[in-house]
Amino acid sequence: MLSFRNFWSLSLFFFLSSIFNACNPPQTASIANEEIVMGGTFLSNESEEYRSVHPLNLTEMAAHRIVSQVYEGLVKFDQADLAIIPCIAEKYDISDDARVFTFQLKNNIYFQENKCFAQGPRKVSAFDFKYCFDQLCTASPNNQMFWLFQNKVLGAEAYYQSTVAGNPLPGGVAGVKVLDSLTLEIELSQPSSDFIYVIGMPGCWLYPKEAVDYYGDSLNYLAIGTGSFTFDLNAKDGIINLVKNQQYWEKDASGIQLPYLDSIIVYHILDKTEELKLFRQGKLDMVFDLPLDLLDMVVGNLNEAQGGDNARFKMQVSPAFGIQYFGFLNKSAVFKDKRVRLAFNLAMDREMLINDVLQGDGVAAQNGIVPPWFLGDDYIQKVGFKYNPEKAQELLAEAGYPNGKGFPQVELDISLTQKNALKVATFFQKMLRQNLNIELKIHELSRADLLNQSEMGKSDFFDSRWYADYPSPENFLQLLFSKNAPANDNERAYLNTTRYNNPKFDSIFELSLATTNSDLKKSLYRAADEIVVEDAPIMPLYYLEFTRLLSSRVQNMPQNALEYRDFSRVYLSAPKGN
Repeated sequence: MLSFRNFWSLSLFFFLSSIFNACNPPQTASIANEEIVMGGTFLSNESEEYRSVHPLNLTEMAAHRIVSQVYEGLVKFDQADLAIIPCIAEKYDISDDARVFTFQLKNNIYFQENKCFAQGPRKVSAFDFKYCFDQLCTASPNNQMFWLFQNKVLGAEAYYQSTVAGNPLPGGVAGVKVLDSLTLEIELSQPSSDFIYVIGMPGCWLYPKEAVDYYGDSLNYLAIGTGSFTFDLNAKDGIINLVKNQQYWEKDASGIQLPYLDSIIVYHILDKTEELKLFRQGKLDMVFDLPLDLLDMVVGNLNEAQGGDNARFKMQVSPAFGIQYFGFLNKSAVFKDKRVRLAFNLAMDREMLINDVLQGDGVAAQNGIVPPWFLGDDYIQKVGFKYNPEKAQELLAEAGYPNGKGFPQVELDISLTQKNALKVATFFQKMLRQNLNIELKIHELSRADLLNQSEMGKSDFFDSRWYADYPSPENFLQLLFSKNAPANDNERAYLNTTRYNNPKFDSIFELSLATTNSDLKKSLYRAADEIVVEDAPIMPLYYLEFTRLLSSRVQNMPQNALEYRDFSRVYLSAPKGN
């Protein structure tokens, strides 16, 4: 678990930042009738804890938002609309049957300067991606990303098992081939038109073999890539400072070297009230995951937040590709019974949760695990988990617990660093007592301990949140795919933490992976999500929304439903009077 507290005082950082900006007045450049301000420092904060910044061990969104500025892959997402665009790859080609993906690399990409390179900065080649993709399919405590290629890339499972046995297959993953120093080919075991999204994921970002050899496990706490910013401070000890990569390969349409910013400082302030206070004082440029009940402290009312050009800040709100839910360990003694899981779901008044407890922060999750706007307007109207305490009582009685009699003690594991966790848990505790005569114990853990407990199958009932890694229902449904749960109960399950196993769900999900017909794929996604409602392997709570405040000086930073951030083209407007 990473800790960033007590490295330097915030006041010292703010002082140094003001001195830095004063000594380095911003330069401006005109681009297509727009004045771009060069330089300056973006001041940000991450209030959630995370465990690693290494691409293969990067499982929390906070870390993703930071090191997506340092690492790059063959392709990346467009920050405005989440379209896939080339990155280190100059171009790519997908075969007609969606099984062979060929990438032509740019010839001017270098890894960031670091002491792990004995001869100085080194140019990137296709062999570097071959190395990283073989590492992606290597059994290691520092690799949580094998699922990206598992059951997708030809030879991925065979190579992974050979590394488990300690005798890696020569040649690495059979489906990953270097055609020449700038051309890489990936062959899949079955068609998948969505695989191009996978290639944009953190597990497919590029890092140098020299860094692995030199730093070993320390790569969990530092980052060396090809991106527009370098990782200046050791994340194990202090606040993160991302510094402009002076040798970055990309220029804008007018030929100006990117990025525009000089640096990004990322603090680790856990207290949202303190974070909002600093934002109001102009000592932070952004507040993300804004608690609506604290909004008045900053803006007074929504109209001011969304005011005109003279507003000191602006508010951005977007539906998120994300869901908050309670996970059931489906193999546990009490939750292996579908009737109990359904009873818990129907005993929860989600509309009251959203309107009265969360004050409109989110959308009641009355469908399955996939946010319904992925699946069409008509699917949004379908209601699966409508509040029905009478039916919940019937189901519980059928399961052998009339009026809750004889029901075993159940604990709900939560982390207080997760936004709204205690509010939601306390509300459901009341619902269970009121509707099913069940007493729920709330167990508070650190974020890291909660993740470890649920991933290792040691938590029967746990709070969880999932943000999509790429804009497809597949990314949600994979959380319930049985092949993403280990056969051995003592092994870690990063994706299928509920250890749900339903052959019917699996067959529909696998069909959705194989089809390239978009209409058929969508109907299969819907069918799989309907099984989630019927079988209740999880307890969907609410579909997420992103709310963030930006300082009015922040320009060219559109919001998207993944909260994917690319600071390479973000700039700060010139101070008034300059």
